[in-house]
Amino acid sequence: MRMQKKIADLIITMIFSSSSALFIFVFVACSSQSQNTSSETHEQPRTTYTEEAETSSVTAAAAQVMNARDFIEIKFTPGSSQLSEFQEASVKNMIDQDLDEKTNQLIVLSWADQEYPSKKKERLSFKNRNLAGARNESIMKYIRAQGSNVVIENHNMAERPNTLAQWFNTDDNKIKSALSAAGLPTTEDMLRFPSKASHSVILIIKK
Repeated sequence: MRMQKKIADLIITMIFSSSSALFIFVFVACSSQSQNTSSETHEQPRTTYTEEAETSSVTAAAAQVMNARDFIEIKFTPGSSQLSEFQEASVKNMIDQDLDEKTNQLIVLSWADQEYPSKKKERLSFKNRNLAGARNESIMKYIRAQGSNVVIENHNMAERPNTLAQWFNTDDNKIKSALSAAGLPTTEDMLRFPSKASHSVILIIKK
């Protein structure tokens, strides 16, 4: 009887130990999964090389319509109109290498932190229009600070051309129409790819 009791006690101890180990394993696994899920939820979307190529292709198509020989693109930090050191270096490199006596003008286009407004929307909020305008000003101010006297034309991509601009087919209407024809996404598009939000573009026009 004593032997049977010892065997029964041993079996109960083994069962309890196995259950505890299983519980610990499940708890650790669930905690690990929870942490992974949390990190995936807060992970920021990344711009792929394909997206960057598609974004540039839209600009290239518009540049061709405007007879631009070259262009550069800048991506601002959301909410900011300040050029980073890297962005300033990109603009300065353009000034040093691409601006010469044959350069007729520069065209600066800046977006807010949203896409170009759709036909239904016509223009973004006052805050967004100001942000796009401030980005234009920041780029033009930096170019002037480098001693360049080239003619600079700027366009705010947070608003569509008004009726008068469309009627007379102004430069603002021409370039925004060219970008739209090239596949520029708007606030109405479900799939905003390639995105231009937070971007600025400088087109280099040669004589």
